[in-house]
Order: sequence, then C-alpha cells, then structure tokens
Amino acid sequence: MNEVQNGMAARTFYQWDDSGKINGQWFDSRGKQLELTGHLHENELLVYWKEKGGEQGKSHYRYQPEDDTWVVQDYIKIKEVYQLFAEASYRRK
Repeated sequence: MNEVQNGMAARTFYQWDDSGKINGQWFDSRGKQLELTGHLHENELLVYWKEKGGEQGKSHYRYQPEDDTWVVQDYIKIKEVYQLFAEASYRRK
C-alpha cells in the first residue's frame, strides 16, 4: 500500500453470493486489516466492518437512480452507538 500524505489509502476486496450476502477484507495504509460483512439489496449496500479487538463501524451505500448518484455514509461504533463521521455523493458525468 502506498503512503499518503495527510490522508489514508485503502484497498478493499468483496465477494458476494446470489442472495446478496457480502464478505470481504479491508487493508489500509495505517496497517489495519478489517473484516467486512454485509448485504446488497436493490439499490443499497450495507457493509459492517471490524478489526479484531479494535475499531468497528458500517458503511451505507445508496444509489439514487433519479439523479444517477451514489450516496455513501460512514459510521464508527462508539460505546455501542453508530456515529456518522463521513458522507459523500458521487454523480456520473
């Protein structure tokens, strides 16, 4: 993984079955490896991530076909509560 100044780089690998169940791994420039589990349903992907004995969270990806946009919300789990820490939207040109 390449070093990034003032940021973080990550590489994620997903596998999913015909029912939409997802498993995967996340590797990042901090040296973290996170286990990924989740589910793909219609226009939404919900992925839970956790590091063994460390951080936990979830990422919610939602496609909005009316404006061809993906909305992504990332949450970190603190004291058993998911707290939003990042949100982005991506629109195709």
